[in-house]
Amino acid sequence: MTLYDSELKVMEVLWQNGDMKATEICKILENTIGWKRNTSYTVVKKCIDKGYIQRIEPHFVCKAILSKQEACQNSISEVKQKFFSNSSLDLVKTMLHAQELSKEDIAELYAIVENEMRTKN
Repeated sequence: MTLYDSELKVMEVLWQNGDMKATEICKILENTIGWKRNTSYTVVKKCIDKGYIQRIEPHFVCKAILSKQEACQNSISEVKQKFFSNSSLDLVKTMLHAQELSKEDIAELYAIVENEMRTKN
């Protein structure tokens, strides 16, 4: 499942605001990124066709079916498979080396790893 940037913009509106009419989504996207009404409706329709959004009648109310957490997990899985031969370790090592982490960040990561170790035993 690939969530394209345009679809992500529509989903972000729903994740931030909850269920809303398609016309309201169009207004937000017009005001924030300059999309015309037809563009917004086209992308909303694609999201419905892909099962990311449920259309509820009357009044074309849109409900996010795909959660932000699911979208993040799916995107990470795609990147992991595409660039890291599906290796979680290689993905994490690359992320750690690519970012400047504070001592607090490192301590938090260490605590997460320790917790994972305890739950695996």
